Amino acid sequence: MELNLLGAQAIRFIGVGILSAVINYSLFYALLFLSAVNYLISSAAGYLAGMLVGLVLNSSWTFKRSNLSKKSVVHYFCLYAFSLVLGLVFLRMLVHRFEVLPEIANVAILIFTVASNFIGLKFWVFKNQIKNT
Repeated sequence: MELNLLGAQAIRFIGVGILSAVINYSLFYALLFLSAVNYLISSAAGYLAGMLVGLVLNSSWTFKRSNLSKKSVVHYFCLYAFSLVLGLVFLRMLVHRFEVLPEIANVAILIFTVASNFIGLKFWVFKNQIKNT
């Protein structure tokens, strides 16, 4: 039963992650190329937009929480803030040290943050609040 629940949550999380990533990358790309905003600021703005969509959808749909505790919201923002900072450090390293184009490097960062955020949400943010689906 727990394996089925984990699989269902993972599939929903991937769906939310894809939507969040599309929003993230779309805003990143628009800011970077249409508004000539610095790639790190563009990446952070896209990340934050995706994060907010993820908060709403992951809490209500992926992990089936109709109301969030303040503790869960704080944990959610801490997890995503940590992930953002780590992602920006890696993004800067990929761009400056390895000369990867920012629009390519940002995709690699998205893959990393989606995987690490699922683990953090499942086992830290929503650890004691998960209902069966």
